[in-house]
Amino acid sequence: MKTPAPKVDTTPLLVRQVIDLYAVELVEVRFPDLDLSSLLYAQSELHAAQLEIERVEAELSQARALWESRSQALTAKAERALAYARIYAQGDAELAPRIADIGKKKSAHIATDTDAMPGEAPKKRGRKPKLESPSELFGGDPAVPM
Repeated sequence: MKTPAPKVDTTPLLVRQVIDLYAVELVEVRFPDLDLSSLLYAQSELHAAQLEIERVEAELSQARALWESRSQALTAKAERALAYARIYAQGDAELAPRIADIGKKKSAHIATDTDAMPGEAPKKRGRKPKLESPSELFGGDPAVPM
């Protein structure tokens, strides 16, 4: 049984050209570790790896779709729970304002390595400011002419 071809042929152009060369002009030429069959075998291994990538990407796509639908379902439940909580807290002077604030704040996000820890100022980004005058460049006193 022939293995299926990958959706995308990732064989580099150079490799395809060399295989074509060996398939037409150098069919009978064999070197100790290289001939047409060894090139074709290596190409089949590359295709197998590409097929594996395509399979895993399809699974990842399905997993992302499942995550998205579950995220939407959870958000819908949370919104419904918040609506119930608003009704429940209508007579509670402490709880009602707290519930009213939910959803008004910036949405939470997953922290990354570049995020500042609580209590720390965020890291400044970009270039350092340029020096104001040429005299500062050389460490001299700006009031003293050179």
